[in-house]
Amino acid sequence: MNLPEGYSSWDMTSHTLGMAIEHDFWATSAQTLPVLALAQIIEARAIMSRWSRNGRFSVLQRIMMVTWAVPIIAYGYLIPSSLLALRDGAVPDYYAAIITNVVSVGVGVLILSPMLNILAYANSGAIAHSVVFLYNLGRRVRFLGLSLWFWRWRGKLREVILLMQEKVTRLEVERAKVDDQGFSSAPIASELDAHLERWSDRLSDMLALWGELESNSAKFQARKQRARDRRPADVRAFEVGFRRSLTDSEPTLFAFPGDTSRRRRWARRRPSNFGRLRGSQLAGRRDRRPGGRRIR
Repeated sequence: MNLPEGYSSWDMTSHTLGMAIEHDFWATSAQTLPVLALAQIIEARAIMSRWSRNGRFSVLQRIMMVTWAVPIIAYGYLIPSSLLALRDGAVPDYYAAIITNVVSVGVGVLILSPMLNILAYANSGAIAHSVVFLYNLGRRVRFLGLSLWFWRWRGKLREVILLMQEKVTRLEVERAKVDDQGFSSAPIASELDAHLERWSDRLSDMLALWGELESNSAKFQARKQRARDRRPADVRAFEVGFRRSLTDSEPTLFAFPGDTSRRRRWARRRPSNFGRLRGSQLAGRRDRRPGGRRIR
């Protein structure tokens, strides 16, 4: 397709898009964007009202707040553009594509935000296991390195001790042979005694080092076992804290017909109802048994 001189393909696309955009599109956008913004704000307030205020597990909360803020800011920027397009049409044509994408993203956020909160609450156990595993990953790698170090030096030390024991045994055998030869081998015996004493001291030092290494290895294994035994409690504590950070009470979507969560919520509100009762009504309630029968 031959374009006029000075007329690029982008200008041609923009012109074609502008021809395709009708006046009803801007009118619909000016009506739809405020409704979506209001729905997004109401949904965000409804979900945030169930969040805990302790601020300990706020990663998911920050992600959801950013997810809400982006469409709301886009709505605030595009609503005046739609109104300006209705007035005189002085709006770039690519705003139509931006509005279409923002509306699609906004509807998706409206649908996925409660589902993300519910899925995070329902899968809090798996999330807790993953977080605790990642938190302990450095410790596990460090424990693995120390285990390899223990096994490596334990094997080398065992080889050295075996060689030194063989050396001491050989010196003792030679010393016994010298004793059998009589008085003429006294210088050799004294020299062998010096060697035997030196090698015996070295063997004693190596055995002491072996005992210290075994003691440290036992302490290390006990520490690993304590960390392994503490892991379920850490997972449970993180799961409980994560659930409490998402909601102060049980979500209503989890209240099945046999669930007593609504009764518990009513029980928490009961003192305010008692405060509104008259004295005669309150006395009539006090003289009744828990089953409803009057006390005589």
